[in-house]
Formats: sequence, structure tokens, C-alpha cells
Amino acid sequence: MRRGEEFDPALRAALDPGRGTPMDRLHRLVDLEVGFLREHPRFGRLYLRYANATTMWVERAIDAEVTATYREWLRLEADLFARGQQAGEIRAGEPRVLARMFTGIVTSYQASDPAVVSGDPDAGEAFPLADLHDFVERAFRA
Repeated sequence: MRRGEEFDPALRAALDPGRGTPMDRLHRLVDLEVGFLREHPRFGRLYLRYANATTMWVERAIDAEVTATYREWLRLEADLFARGQQAGEIRAGEPRVLARMFTGIVTSYQASDPAVVSGDPDAGEAFPLADLHDFVERAFRA
């Protein structure tokens, strides 16, 4: 809950429509999500175990507030995709599905990030962050 309270205002700031194009905001979101788990690797490992794009949509014995918060964040991301589509920047498709796909890509990256999974901040990158940005760009640009 504490990490979520730290993450929420940063997420909202990254998604602020007044801060760049929709693609700019999508890339800012990549940096935020990857950076946050690198900054808090113990939380990152907990997140990767319990709160991911697939399991948070399945009813199970997990804190209802955590689930509601996670779903709100995905709603905000879906809104970004919808705005990006309206601007002609982001590919066509159901915004909620695209948001979940985006989250799945970033979560997969995080699950392979030595700085998160090993807890060693100097572990390096298994896949460069710049390449993740390129991947996201190619996946979601119209």
C-alpha cells in the first residue's frame, strides 16, 4: 500500500495530458514503471509475484484496495491509449486491451531485469531500456 501511495502521483504526473504527446507520455510511463521497480527492488519482486496484468483481473484472495488501485491505473493507461488514437499517434484497437498489452510487455521486461530480480543495482540490463522503448514505439505507434 505504501509503495502504491508513492507510485500513484508519479503515474498521474507521467500521464498528464499537458505534458507532451501521447507517445511521449507512453515513453515516460515506461521510464517510470521500470525506474520505480529498480529503485524499490524488494517491492518489485513482490509486485511481480502478486500484482500483474493477468492475475489482478482474476478474483482471488488479495487485498481489494490493491486490486481496485491496480485497475484504476490500467483505466488511466487505457485513457492514454484512447487519447493517442484520437490524436492519430497510437494504433487502432480497444484501448483497454492495448493498455493490458503494454502492461504485460513492461511487466515481462521487469521480470527479466537483473536490477529487480537480483536486487543488485549494478547488475546491468539483460535487454537495454532503450530497446524496450523502441519495442513499445514499434508496437503501439499508428
